[in-house]
Amino acid sequence: MPVASVPVSTGLGYSREHLALRARGGTVPLRVVNPAPFLPEAVTHHNTLPTDAFDLPADRFGGAANLIDCVAAALGAVTGQDESVVSPVGSVVYARRDGRLLWDLVHDIDVWCYVPGAVLAGRSLHQWHVALQKRLHAEFRRRGLRSRLTWPSNYVMLIEDGGQSRMIELKIAHTEWLSRGLGIVHHRFCGLRARRGRAYSLTPRLEWAAYSAFENHYPTTASAQSFRSVVSRVRPAVALTGLRFMYHENLAGAMRRFGPAHVLESHASEARLLRNRRGVLKKVLMLSVMRRDEELRRRTLADLQGAPVHGNRRRSIGELIERLDELSTVDASVLAQWLGPPGAAP
Repeated sequence: MPVASVPVSTGLGYSREHLALRARGGTVPLRVVNPAPFLPEAVTHHNTLPTDAFDLPADRFGGAANLIDCVAAALGAVTGQDESVVSPVGSVVYARRDGRLLWDLVHDIDVWCYVPGAVLAGRSLHQWHVALQKRLHAEFRRRGLRSRLTWPSNYVMLIEDGGQSRMIELKIAHTEWLSRGLGIVHHRFCGLRARRGRAYSLTPRLEWAAYSAFENHYPTTASAQSFRSVVSRVRPAVALTGLRFMYHENLAGAMRRFGPAHVLESHASEARLLRNRRGVLKKVLMLSVMRRDEELRRRTLADLQGAPVHGNRRRSIGELIERLDELSTVDASVLAQWLGPPGAAP
């Protein structure tokens, strides 16, 4: 089912079939090419970025420190043990050009924090979340970085020299969820209807904590062996299912971010178009990484840093919908390349 309005135009840029599917709250159509690709005998994890790629620049934040080290230190202090895996996700990973992070595109920094389930017993994840955020704030201050805690949500805000803030959101999970989450992803519904949910720290979703081969995972020395053990027990076919779910849900997120109401307000207001367009392109950026499409990733970065093409709102809206239509087809054999040895990394 086409997303763009070809051949039947509705005036919104979407096809009539697509709008009918939105009205029903149906699942986002995803066309999978090569649905049964060749798979390696075992999953081999490899990070695409070294830990020093997450150095926090002193000229921006007042002190030299590494994000991975700070989070691992805060986890160790709060849990009283050294086993943890730190996994940053989002634009702090994807918004890079020639190895340099484009900080102007990074508003929030999301980090998954995995620790053994036995360590988390006795307290709710929300309580652990609050304790960890407070400890990270103290760790930042100890290392000379400018930061503050929001109230009452207790999120850490990194503060630049000019006063701009970037929120750090830590998501705590059991290490076992890396594999357990993969067992439920096929039950999830990647729908078109917009929805609101409670914060992760209150109602965690195991499928989002599931192992994703294309993400970067940094275990401490004490956790290195146990992390390799978790990955080695994941069957390649199951890991591929997880990648397909992650792709499908983020495609759905992009489409939910640019529904008919967003299209109408984007036609009426340049400011609304810029805001809506940015939200969609951040999802497209992640999808470009999963597709191993460096040309699309660089083009999306350029679009995020610039204004709509020629300032023509109608043209910009049409191009954005066409891009979502193109992304609605994915080659499973490309996703499967993430499961192979380091030589397969982009």
